[in-house]
Amino acid sequence: MMGDHDQLIADALAALDRKMSRDGLPRFHDCKMAVVHAALRLSDQCVESVLEYWMDRDLRLLGVEEICRGARDFTFFSRDYLARRALASGADSCVLIHNHPSGDPQPSEVDIEAAERVDRQLAAIGVLVNGHFTVTAEGFADIRTGTVTLFKDLVKPGEQDKPAGPTCPHCNGPLEVSP
Repeated sequence: MMGDHDQLIADALAALDRKMSRDGLPRFHDCKMAVVHAALRLSDQCVESVLEYWMDRDLRLLGVEEICRGARDFTFFSRDYLARRALASGADSCVLIHNHPSGDPQPSEVDIEAAERVDRQLAAIGVLVNGHFTVTAEGFADIRTGTVTLFKDLVKPGEQDKPAGPTCPHCNGPLEVSP
């Protein structure tokens, strides 16, 4: 039986899946949508898994693929396999994300070295890597910069209480919109 927390994650993941798979998907101006999707999808994993988000030249999502699944503190994948999957998907760019079941999003030296090798291999076939990230239930890290961001820090104070619709420019109260 699914608990409230599990149901909430399942609902959020389903909503993101719908948003990410429908026609007219917004461009990936940054990678946060993919990072949040990966964190939700991988939150209950007890082993490392690598997800690849394939995008076209307009940065529209072509697909999401689990490239591999490993052990609790490492995973292995073939860069040649990754390059073949990039070509098969018709991708012009991608975002690579893997989870850290330990709960520490900080990238390891192995993560950093692997990201550099993947960047070079995919660049050689004309596929740009827009980002490499590690995710946990609490936050994520940009492997290239080492910057760790907690999910709770993505929501600005008071933003949770903000009305969903248009607001009055004077009092910030909700505006009624008539059909």
